[in-house]
Amino acid sequence: MLLNRLEIFADKLRGVLEPGETATFLGAATYIAGDEQLGEDRPRFDIALDLPDLLLGLPIPVLQARMDELLIGRSLVGDPGCRAEALASVLSPTPDLLVTDRRLLVVKQDGNAFRVLWQAPREAIIAAAPAGRPGQRGRVRLVLGDGSGLAVVLGLVLPGRAKRFLAALQPVAGELR
Repeated sequence: MLLNRLEIFADKLRGVLEPGETATFLGAATYIAGDEQLGEDRPRFDIALDLPDLLLGLPIPVLQARMDELLIGRSLVGDPGCRAEALASVLSPTPDLLVTDRRLLVVKQDGNAFRVLWQAPREAIIAAAPAGRPGQRGRVRLVLGDGSGLAVVLGLVLPGRAKRFLAALQPVAGELR
């Protein structure tokens, strides 16, 4: 049986909820940096590699970027100062994502209460979808209202927490194509 963190921390969460607001999900999350593409001239790694280059070791940055994209994936897209960049900056070391009927919040337990590190109205979450990778089965991709996006990891081995997070967001967020 899973522990219901919403029930366990109900008293402590009251301090971050607005009157009449209902919490639907609480779970630990983190941001794992991968291929970050910020700014108008976002880096692209479309350079074709051939065997002599690989043997000589000349395009190591390109090869490393391709390996990162394969194993970790694109983790952040947007312009400098975007909502996704702000969200990524508060997802370390491992706070909690709190979904309510009105907002998505990043909260951190601070003694006997939770404090809000970041928040956005539910309408600002344009889309959310699973985006698992090897070793990051609970990875979720979010697209925010300013057009930026990021991948959030809610579980490395098991995707259950990510599925519950997505289910809590579904009435508002669509699914990425």
